[in-house]
Formats: sequence, C-alpha cells, structure tokens
Amino acid sequence: MQVRKTTFAELVSTPKTQFRVPLYQRPYSWGKKNWAALWEAVTEQANAITDEDEAEHFLGSLVLAPGVPAAGGTTVWIVVDGQQRLTTLSILLCALRDRIVGEDRTVAEEIERTYLLNSRLSSERWKLLPTQVDREGYRACLDGRPGAGNVGEAYRFFQRAVMAYDDPDDPHDLERLEQAVSQRMELVCITSDRDDNVHRIFESLNNTGMTLGQSDLLRNYLFMLLPTRDEQVYRRHWEPMERLLDREDEGNTLVELLAWYDLVMDGNVRVRKDNTYAPHQKALDELARSGGEDAVVQVAARWHRRAEYMRLLWHPDEEHAAGVRQGLQRFIDWGTDAADPALMLLLERRAHGTVRSDEIVEVMRLVESFLVRRMLCAVPTNNLNRILNTLPGELAEGPVVEKTRAYLSRERHRWPDDDQVVASIRENNFYWSGRPAQRFYVLRRLEEYLDHKEPIAWDDTALSIEHVLPQTLSAGWRADLAGWCAPDESVDDVAAELEHNLGNLTLTGYNSELGNRRFADKCSLLRDSGLAMNHEIATEQRWGPAEIRARAERLAERALALWPAPLPREHARPVSQLKWKALHQALAAIPAGSWTSYGDLAELIGSHPVPVGAHLASNAAPNPWRVLSADGTVSPQFRWLEPDRADDPLELLRSEGVKVDESGRADPAARMTAAELAGELDIDLSEQGEDRSDDRRDSFEGLLEHNQRAETVAAVRHLLAFWDDAPSSWLGFGTGKETSCFLFTQTRDGHIWPFTLYPVSGRIEVVFQHLKGRHPFDDPALREEFRQVCNTIGDVQIPAAKIDLRPSFDMAQLSDPTALAAASSALDWFRQAATE
Repeated sequence: MQVRKTTFAELVSTPKTQFRVPLYQRPYSWGKKNWAALWEAVTEQANAITDEDEAEHFLGSLVLAPGVPAAGGTTVWIVVDGQQRLTTLSILLCALRDRIVGEDRTVAEEIERTYLLNSRLSSERWKLLPTQVDREGYRACLDGRPGAGNVGEAYRFFQRAVMAYDDPDDPHDLERLEQAVSQRMELVCITSDRDDNVHRIFESLNNTGMTLGQSDLLRNYLFMLLPTRDEQVYRRHWEPMERLLDREDEGNTLVELLAWYDLVMDGNVRVRKDNTYAPHQKALDELARSGGEDAVVQVAARWHRRAEYMRLLWHPDEEHAAGVRQGLQRFIDWGTDAADPALMLLLERRAHGTVRSDEIVEVMRLVESFLVRRMLCAVPTNNLNRILNTLPGELAEGPVVEKTRAYLSRERHRWPDDDQVVASIRENNFYWSGRPAQRFYVLRRLEEYLDHKEPIAWDDTALSIEHVLPQTLSAGWRADLAGWCAPDESVDDVAAELEHNLGNLTLTGYNSELGNRRFADKCSLLRDSGLAMNHEIATEQRWGPAEIRARAERLAERALALWPAPLPREHARPVSQLKWKALHQALAAIPAGSWTSYGDLAELIGSHPVPVGAHLASNAAPNPWRVLSADGTVSPQFRWLEPDRADDPLELLRSEGVKVDESGRADPAARMTAAELAGELDIDLSEQGEDRSDDRRDSFEGLLEHNQRAETVAAVRHLLAFWDDAPSSWLGFGTGKETSCFLFTQTRDGHIWPFTLYPVSGRIEVVFQHLKGRHPFDDPALREEFRQVCNTIGDVQIPAAKIDLRPSFDMAQLSDPTALAAASSALDWFRQAATE
C-alpha cells in the first residue's frame, strides 16, 4: 500500500487512465450543502492565487485499487473511497469548460482533454466512469447538456456559480478557477497492491468515534503550555470567557468562532472557521519559546477581552453608547455576522483610547450602506465575507472612517453609486432581492426616515410586506389597471414588471384584510395605519404604473439620504450587466424537460419581455431554445446565434421530454414559473415562517371563502380535516400576506410537508424543491413515485422534469369527489412513506 499527497491534476491528467466507481458503491449523493462548501473552498483558493498565497486546501482522502487493464492499454483504477469528491470536481470542470468555450475554445478543449476525456484512440474515453445509476447523467454533463437527477443538479449549481464568479472586467478569473480546482485541491491518495484488503483500509478510514473539536484542542494545548499557572489562568480568563460565550449551550462552538475572529482581527484572513487550531498552535509555540508562560497568559487575557466585545455583538443592550448600541442592533436585524471581526476591532480600539464611539457609529453606517446598496442592486454576494473579513487589517491603526470608505469604495468591491441605486430601484424586482429579513429591514428604515413624533415599537408589531398592486389580480383590479395603463402597455406585462418593484411594496398589519381588494378599498385601511408611508399611498387617487414608478423615485431619494455613497470611481459597472447575469443564471437552471417564458424571466429580473427577447436574440446564453412565448409557442423573433444551426427548437424540446401539441404549443405543465426559477437560484421567497395560531387559521379560512367557489372551499376543508386527523400530522399557516397552509407530518428527522395551499391564487403546490433536501425524499426515485401518485388526482399532470421544482395545480379540481378521494390517498401515501 502506498500513501501520497496529490492534486486532481496530478491524479487524472495521466494519459490513458480511467477511474471506475464499482457497482457496489452508492450512487452520487452529494447535495447543495456539499457543493456550496466545495465551491467556497475553490473560490478561496482562486482568490488566494491573486494574493500569491501558496496554501492549498485539503479536500480529503482517496482510496484506489488496481483494476483489470482495459483493451488498448488503459490503466484502470477502482475508486474504493472518494467517488463523491472525484465526481464533483469533474462535474465542476464540465461547467467551467462550458463557460469558457464561448470565450476561448482552445482552453475549453484543453480542460476536456486533460481532465475529462482520454484520447479518442483510447478504448475507454471517460477519465471517470461513475456507477451505472449515474452514467447517463454524467454523459449528459460531458456533452454539455445536463438532464434531471442529482448529477444534472450538481452541474447546474456549478454552472450558475461559475457564471456569478465570472467578472467581465477580469480576463483571468476563470483561469484561476481552473487552477484552483486542478492544482490547489489537495488529496491524500492511498493506492493498494493487488493483494491488499482495500475494504479493510476503507473501514479503518471511515471508523467514526467521538472527535475533539477545535476549541477542545485549543484549550488542551494552551494549558499544556502553562504547567505552573494553569489553575490561575483557568479561573481568571478561560472560565469567565466561556461564561461570556455561553449562548443556548453553544459555548464550545462560540469559543471556536472567537478563535477564528481573533485570527481575522489580526489579519489572518485565509484561515477557515473549521481549521483554527493549527495557526493558533503555531503562534502559541513561538510565543512560549520566546516569552515563556507570561506570553501565553497574555494570549488567554486577549481572548477573554475579545470575548467581551464579541458578546456585545449579540447583546447590544449591554453597550453604553446609544449610537453604537443602535448600530449593533441594526446588524442583527439585517442578519449578518460578516462584519463582526471589524466591529470587534473597533470596540477594542475604543477601549485603548484610539477610536471614539461617534467614529464607530459612522463606520457602521458605511458598512450598512455597503450591504444595503449591494442588495438593492442585486450585486452577487461572492466574496462579501472576504471583503469584510479583510477590513480589520485596514483599520488596525489610523483614521477609521476615512479608511473604511476608501477600502469599501475599491472598484472590485462593487459598492453601488447613487446612479446605480436609483436605476435599480426603478427597474429591479425588489421583492426577490436578498433575504426576507433584509427586505423588511429596507422598508423599515425607509419608514423610519420619515418624521415620527413617537417611535414605532417594531418588536411589538406584526407587520409584513404588502403588495399594493396585488400578485393575483382580481377582475376588478384588471379593469382598473387597464384604464390606468398607457395604450402600448398590457395589464399582464405591467403587473409582471411592477408588482415586485419597491414602489409597489409597503408594510402593514392588515395583509389578510387587504388581500387583492381594489385600491379604493385598500386606501380606507391604509389611512388608519400607524405608518407614514401608508398615509402617502392612501393620498393617491389610483394605483397604476405611473404612481408606482413615481413612488419608486421618492423611495430612491430617501435611500440615497439614508445610505451614503462610495467615493467617486472612474468606471462603474452598469446595473444592466448584473441583470443580464442573473438572467443567464436562471437560464442555466432550467432542466431538460422544462421551458419558461420571456415574461417569467422578465418578472424574475424586474424587466419586460421585450428587452429580455432582444437580449437573447443578440447574446449567447444557456438553453435559449427553452424560452418560449407565454402560450408555449416559439417566438417569431427566435434565431440561433450559430450561423450553421437550423434545428427546430420544438423538436429539441420534444427530444428532452416536453410534450408539444399539433399546433406547436409546449405542454404548460412543463413551464417553469418565475417563482420556480427563483427557487432554483436560492432566492428566499418566504416571509416570516409558519404559525399554528387560530388567528392565522382564521385568516386562511377568510381568504379561501373570499376568493374560491363554495364547492372548492368545502372540498379543501374536507382535505385539511383528513390530514389534521391523521397520526403525527398537523396544519401550519404562513405569516405572509397570502396566508398559506402547510400540511405537516412528523418524521424521525423533524417535520416535513407535501403540499402548500394558497387561498387567493387557488393553487396547491407540490413542494418537491423542499423535499429533495429532506429524508427520505432526498431519494429521486421516491419523489418520482410521489409525482406519479399526484398525477392520479383529477387532471393533474406534473412532468417528470419537475421533481426538483415547485409545480402546482388548481385546488378547484378537488370539488370532483373522485379527485378529492385521490388527493386524500396521495396524502396518506406520503405520510406513510415519510414515517416508515
């Protein structure tokens, strides 16, 4: 048996070599959490190349056994352990190759030839041969046409990630990505001889026991260096430090976090949160050699002091300066800890007398502006943690306000200027920007900007975001809007473009009462609101596109006053570039067997179908044939950008599994809505979660009765009663403005639900997108079985391509007794499958 360190490039670039995953191995099973962790490591390494940092990332171990040589002399290795890593790196390189091919075909071919495929003369073409279950999915990735299933899902994840990382202003960023994947992901490769028992090696590698955490190792090593003063240091520093960090039994984890913050505060930004022991061990060794126990005691004292600053970050009420206290609370409300090391450094400098509280307040205002403006302009969050983790190094000495503004204003940090913010508020889909708490925060701060004689008790209010122009248009709203639109504007296009615009959103506690009432009816409730922004809306005589756009302009002016601008720059990236980048990421997320419309894409990015179509007609983009007109037909303006390509888009869709009728219309059940695309891009469309209270149930019932026919209401009540009476099952109700209903059941791993019911739109959503991350429905075969069960309900026809999405059907179908019985049977099947 041989053990050696290697990289992916060293491993697979040898000609005529193949790595085979044996049939007894489980299928490819890594999911989004694993992909995200790997992507974070890869991008960290890619960024480290710029900084000339030589450190590599240890990815894990790989166990190989010699296989039977293939005809033609191809060397075959059996992958006993490590197939998940090898497969994921290969899929990532497929996505990277397909991104590069449009810019430099030679480089793309080199990636394919070096890492993915053997010579055409070889009898075994693939460098990696997955298990039988995954081969077709992997073949599709090699061909650049990923299908459904987990392998295709991984490809689309990395395709979107690579797109987001690709900076048009940096010609070498993708080159660094390739270098990080191939040369900076370190593996320990264990290769056996033919007589070795590789399974025993595998078992010993995977022998799991109780392992010491980073904080355990750190504590043990610290006290090992204090042979005569360990008791004193434990009582004076370590024990009080642990008490300061004892939050909901997370003390051990928080000591690890403090150890990481300590390194970042001192400029060591390359260390991962889960690998703090090694650098601290090295530093403690050097201190003990040069300064003895006294030097080690000083380290323990420093950690103790910094624990006090760290505690203030989540207990702002303990801070004595009102402005600092308010600023710390705002970071909690925004929901970020990326600025924590910088805030701790500022608090430490204040204790040393080199920074004043008012300077800390101004720095926090600048960082808040940096975060909020980026969110308003939909700037990708790539490198956000890295940017803010590097900030402490800039603030170690000297004037902190000027240095913060100068550092955050650097070109590559993408702090949007005033013109970019105004353009984004005018055009962007705000409701799908950032996280729910951040959307609420922006509206709250815009409200606070207005003059209030008495402060609003935000913690005591039950406010949520309200669409003034509702998401589901009633007949009355359609009639009103038709009269308020310009002659060249259609009601549906205006609604898609503006319903999620910041100018159409407010905060109210009347969501269930407001619903999709006509504007005149809403005004009577908005006048009684305690919020000034609602009084402004209620002064309007109508609520059409002109009023929404005018309000967006007013809110933009307030945003500029609230959140200061960066220093002037020579070159500011147009907001439209970010918008089209988001469009391309959405196109990459459309799986084979599905299609979307120009209108859905326009709604997603806050645009209009016409500019979306114009962009696709003149710019290379992923999967353009999967974009159709709203009626499912190919747009008359559709053209292939490749001059030698003339295949029929509908035939291509047919080959991918989309049904197309005789009139050339694609199956509407295979259409991905804007909400489904948003879910694939990890845009959080939820608001405040789930509530079992009678108030929320009453809100759901009221909306159901107001918006649905009596026979539909009776059928839905029957179905909910059936579920509520089932063992270990209950009903939960959403706290958003359309009070949704969740059908929960208890499993050994927590709770899970099959359907979400929406009383206003009258849709029942099958939550495959949620289920694919929950046991046992993380198994695609079980989701496929549930899809087939759902398709027994009335006329429901959910396409196979949607088992990772959020398809829905009309709840009115339940008014048919046969369909209601089938729905009850489907729920019973689900509960049994979930709890077995």
